[in-house]
Amino acid sequence: MIDQTTKAKEGTRLRFKLLDDITVSNTKLKKGTYLYGTVTGFGQQRVKATITSILVGDKFINVKLSVFDNDGMEGFYVPESSFREFMKDASS
Repeated sequence: MIDQTTKAKEGTRLRFKLLDDITVSNTKLKKGTYLYGTVTGFGQQRVKATITSILVGDKFINVKLSVFDNDGMEGFYVPESSFREFMKDASS
């Protein structure tokens, strides 16, 4: 889940908080771990983001992860009226 409120535009950093334990590159990440990603694009009521590295202890793991919403589709779903407002804010 996105953990902070922000006005996003391409290149904006987003902070995510894991809702479940996951394994990435043979490393277990616990529920509640923070991950940081970057907004990479917009379209079809979606905000797309990627994660390129994860801090584990005192080391970074290089990854190439796309962010998916609960519906299984790439990017965060933003309802149509909210998406229009979001795009208007992103362009200003």
